Parts: sequence; C-alpha cells; structure tokens
Amino acid sequence: MSAVNVKYTRELRQRFGYSATWVPTSEVRLGDVGRLQRYEFERVATLTDFGVQFDRRNGSTTSSLNYNSNHGVSFAIKASGELPPLGSGLAAADAGIIVSFGATDAIVLQASGCVMASIENQHELARQILALYEGGEWDDDFVAVTEVVQAGKATVLISSSSDGSVVFTTDGGVQLGPLSLAAADVELRVSRSRNIGTQIVAEGGLTPLFRAHGVRKRWLRPLELTRRGTRPPPVFPEGDGVILDEVDYEDFT
Repeated sequence: MSAVNVKYTRELRQRFGYSATWVPTSEVRLGDVGRLQRYEFERVATLTDFGVQFDRRNGSTTSSLNYNSNHGVSFAIKASGELPPLGSGLAAADAGIIVSFGATDAIVLQASGCVMASIENQHELARQILALYEGGEWDDDFVAVTEVVQAGKATVLISSSSDGSVVFTTDGGVQLGPLSLAAADVELRVSRSRNIGTQIVAEGGLTPLFRAHGVRKRWLRPLELTRRGTRPPPVFPEGDGVILDEVDYEDFT
C-alpha cells in the first residue's frame, strides 16, 4: 500500500464525510458489491447478481467539490496581458493558473457538475443483505455501494515532492479563478508539470466520492447508570446481532 492511498482517502473522508475513490479514475457504480482493501474499492459483483433489486434515487441539484490540503497548496492566476510569473513558461498573451505544492502528497481536488445518486429504500436493502448473510451467501467483508457522487468534470492533482507545480494555460479571453480547474466552460491545457505523482485534468464521468454499507456486529452497552463522561465497556449481544451499517476503508485495516 502506498502512503498516498491512505492520505488521499483519509483527507477526503474527513472533509466530505464520504469514502474517496482510489485511484480517482476507477469507476464505482451504485449497487456495486466488493471489498474495501488497501484503501481501494475492489469490485466483485453487483447487487443484481445476488438477486437484490433496488430503485435509484437521483439528486435534483448539481454542486461542486473543492479541496486543497492544508499548508501545502497555493494558486497564482495570470490574466492575458499581465506579466507572467518568473519561471512559469507563460507568455504575456497567455491566461493561466499556476498550482504550487509545498508538501509531498499534497492534494488538489476540484469537481463540477456533481450529482448524487443513492439507493431509494435502504431499509429493504438491509433486510435482503442480512438475509443473504444469514444464508451464508454474503461474505463478512463484502460491502455494497449505496450512494455515489458523480462529477461532470474533475481535476485531481497530488504532488510527489515538496516543490511540485503544474502550469495551466487557456485562451486569452477566458476569465480564470482558483476554482477554474474543473469548470465546465473552461478548457485548460497543461503547459508544464513538475514533481506531480497524480495528474487528472478535467476528466468527465468520474465518481470521486461514494458511500458503502456492510454487515457488522452490533455493539450493545449494559443498561445501567454511569457517571457523566464514563460508560461501561461494550459487549457483543447473544446470537448473531448483526446490522447493515456504513463502513469505510478504516473498518478493514
């Protein structure tokens, strides 16, 4: 497992509350079944393959995602006609964006036109998956993708050193800003790149974030009074006592 897997998925989980797709170009679909291993989703089947049918609930609005690692990323915007920053390789007539990284494995994620889709009746989904589990047809480490965030366009940059940079150019008349890396109406070109380990620019059809559910033991606590700030240790219930619950990579490390 590379350290960048761990850092990328943990940072995006903390920021957005979703599991992050690694590698970012991997396709994750609603209803996929697989395993969360080595900070990657490894698909093995679909819910339909297990005889589980579901209705898809599509979001009615679009949104954007924007994430930069703390203390490791800076942006410089150059308009057409301005003097170019020294060493950028930009001409005076160019419009461009210079993204500079001050730390190894620093992350930039920008996505536009994001739409959420989820499984409509998750109570019924839980009933069917738990029945499969009780019948020995659902492995302990299987998870089902129950929600996805699909991006119209997405850019992902991850530095491989503490002095990485990417220089983007576009037509001179285009108005640029720090959130233009995945803008639907901006066509950016990479004119220079240095020490960048992951470089995905304005890709369409990506699924940067998702949620997955898996079977786990339910923890119960004894019914007794406790002092404020203290609690008795959890215990497993008698019998199977399993539930379908949201899970992430950290649950399988």
